[in-house]
Amino acid sequence: MLNIKNISLEILNQPLKIYGTIKNNSETDIHVTADKLLIKGLVAAAGQVQLLKENNFNSGSVSLDAALKGKLTSLIPTVNFSINDLNIKNMPTDTQITMPIASFTLNSIDNKFIGNINTNNINILNPLATISVPNTNIEINEQDITIKEAYMLLNQSRIDIIGKIANY
Repeated sequence: MLNIKNISLEILNQPLKIYGTIKNNSETDIHVTADKLLIKGLVAAAGQVQLLKENNFNSGSVSLDAALKGKLTSLIPTVNFSINDLNIKNMPTDTQITMPIASFTLNSIDNKFIGNINTNNINILNPLATISVPNTNIEINEQDITIKEAYMLLNQSRIDIIGKIANY
């Protein structure tokens, strides 16, 4: 039996943790969690110096709760991921991006994926144009990816976004 009690590392004082078990019969229950990892810290940890020079990361964090469960030969992954309080300004283009929250949930059942992507109040402010995406809801099921709700405002023009990717 493998018992992972707590493997963790810190990115700018924010923990990323791994824990769980793999039993002798190959039954697995492994988790990876992160709560409010700063996006600026992740960019720095990835060595993206140019991104840090050109952008002010005023705020923004990511949270993750991922798991692998089941037998090693047929693991069932689940992922819950969110981006919170995003506020980034690109200095060369004088463009600012804000977004209070975006969430992504994905589960696998019998090697088929199901999940959702949701966003609220994405705003892109540029001297030439203002883009706003008030709400987005995208559903992922066993066969299709469907945009359930989405529209964009470009300056004051509304652009409805609908569609489906069938049999992906």
